[in-house]
Amino acid sequence: MWSLVSLGVLGIANLALNVVLIPRLGMNGAAIATLISVTCYNAVSVGLVWMKFRLFPFSGKTLRAILTAAGVFFLTNLIPLTDIPLLDIALRSGAYILTFGLLILKFEISPDLNAGFRALIAMIRDKRRP
Repeated sequence: MWSLVSLGVLGIANLALNVVLIPRLGMNGAAIATLISVTCYNAVSVGLVWMKFRLFPFSGKTLRAILTAAGVFFLTNLIPLTDIPLLDIALRSGAYILTFGLLILKFEISPDLNAGFRALIAMIRDKRRP
């Protein structure tokens, strides 16, 4: 029931924000409207889970992961642009994925990812042995 209500509020908020922001900001206004309405929808959903089950799905490690992602994003934007857009996308995306992944593994932000990575390394080592 609450999911349906919050989804309805999401739709109405998105429509209202689009009406206000698209004439002023164009396509960026639509993106900002969607960002705001989806963020509010997710915040309400987390609040409902907290009220009903007393569960909070985030921890301090979640904040560390978000800050790491933001820092890596800003660092990869320092990579100079070329005249080839697809090359820019490939270089920046590759640098982001590699840097973010290594930092998440190095600081052990996600125990599940670290365990999976160790299992992968062990499997690769076992296959190399005759």
